[in-house]
Amino acid sequence: MGLKRVTDKLRRLFQRKSKSLLTVEQQRYVNEETIKEAEKELEKLKNEEDKARAKVIEGLNDIFNDLPHLL
Repeated sequence: MGLKRVTDKLRRLFQRKSKSLLTVEQQRYVNEETIKEAEKELEKLKNEEDKARAKVIEGLNDIFNDLPHLL
């Protein structure tokens, strides 16, 4: 799932659950907190993606380093 899709999904879910009898100021605060939470989740996902990418690259490097020995 793309990062933007995850952010949008989290935002919509939170907004649905928070559409109670909040004042405008409370809604603004809730929206700010939702954005902060979504940004934290995005950062976690980016870190996971970077780790996965590094692991794949490391595996490919190992394969290519071993290739001359196999030929």
